[in-house]
Amino acid sequence: MAKDLNELRAVLNKMEEIVNSMTEMDAEILDFVDANYPDALNEQKLIQTFKTVGDAEDELQRQIGLLRKHLAAGIPDLNA
Repeated sequence: MAKDLNELRAVLNKMEEIVNSMTEMDAEILDFVDANYPDALNEQKLIQTFKTVGDAEDELQRQIGLLRKHLAAGIPDLNA
């Protein structure tokens, strides 16, 4: 549990880093599949799964931004 605003900021930053890391890993997976198994990218279910994962990551990023915004509204010193 965060004990002060600096730790809370660190937790929020870590959440954003995790989502960014997920996006990077997805790109690595896609690059690998494209380079080694390009025919797999013709499978609609695989493409849809990548799209769904990407959409979920985008939504997580958006929700983290909203969380940060609402926390900042309730805790003005958060953005200091």
